[in-house]
Amino acid sequence: MSESLDLLLRHQKISLRELAEFREEVEGLVAAKAAKKAKKDDLKQLNFILESIKNHLNASEFNWHKIVTEDNKFHLYLGWIAGNRVFESILSTVYENIYPYFDRFLSKERSLMEKNYQDLCKITEALKRRDTNKAQILIQEHVRYFNRLMEDGEKRQQ
Repeated sequence: MSESLDLLLRHQKISLRELAEFREEVEGLVAAKAAKKAKKDDLKQLNFILESIKNHLNASEFNWHKIVTEDNKFHLYLGWIAGNRVFESILSTVYENIYPYFDRFLSKERSLMEKNYQDLCKITEALKRRDTNKAQILIQEHVRYFNRLMEDGEKRQQ
């Protein structure tokens, strides 16, 4: 399954809409499971990733690529917290191949990465409270929002 997904993503044979629909469902489920299972050390690791993003946002020289890399780590770590190697493998495949979509269709503005950071902070807070529904909804909204921006970017390029 991961190999097939890898090929589809690597060759950009999946539309942004299909990718978003898939990510909303899978990542929503993963976030809910992570909210149930997150331990203190897991939350520390998520906070460490958030701190890294914050440091990149506050740096005098803005580096969009480093923030996206940390964002990917955040999503992958949620898969690890969820405790299911199938989810972890699928998310790993998605995030190993999603960068070209982000790079091509997303704005490289600091304000967009600040919005991203705020979303991830809210998701982490839901995990701390073990609020499975809120974690699921927040990550689905996050994916939906960024996908809409990518679809807008794709339209501008046509």
